[in-house]
Amino acid sequence: MKGLYCKPGDQGDVKFILEDTNIPTNIGSHEVKVQVKSCALSPVDFKLYEDLKLEKEHVPVGREIAGVVLQVGPKVTFFQPDDEVVGILPLDAEQSGLCSVVVTDEYNLVQKPEKVSWFEAAAVIKDGLRAYTALHTLARMAAGQTVLVLDGAGVDILKDVMDKLCTGTFRPQLEDPVPLYEATVSMEMVQRKQARKRIAVKL
Repeated sequence: MKGLYCKPGDQGDVKFILEDTNIPTNIGSHEVKVQVKSCALSPVDFKLYEDLKLEKEHVPVGREIAGVVLQVGPKVTFFQPDDEVVGILPLDAEQSGLCSVVVTDEYNLVQKPEKVSWFEAAAVIKDGLRAYTALHTLARMAAGQTVLVLDGAGVDILKDVMDKLCTGTFRPQLEDPVPLYEATVSMEMVQRKQARKRIAVKL
């Protein structure tokens, strides 16, 4: 099986390479094997890899994936075979998301909403996680607080995240980092585009 990788060129350009990738036959206790149905292509930040001391000769391309669970490790509790999932491969992942099958930790995945296509799921997971992180982990938003949104295109996502925060769906743990599986942002809301406008969302 081949995957897409890249490396910085001599003149600031990026060179792409197709490389053979091996899938482990035995997966770890908390790992999930996923058949990739869709993968988003985000720019590769070579400076970030350098800053995190994750420098590699070839960097995997495509980290946001959507697909079907093929196999789960013995201690996996959130998924089972045939579940539809979406997630983000970690920066230190060896595999490219542009492979037909990837293996990743269960905490890097969430259930894909039924009405969302494979393409849409892979395309919006990163922004959904950013919205969740900004509102819950960084801003520590709670019921009764007001958010001013200057770009109305993402208001549906914001409302959905806030609804889940208020109903306890996210099970906030303010002192500890929140695993990706708890950030089950409903990506169905992303499909509805709104005109750019200023909106105050009252919880």
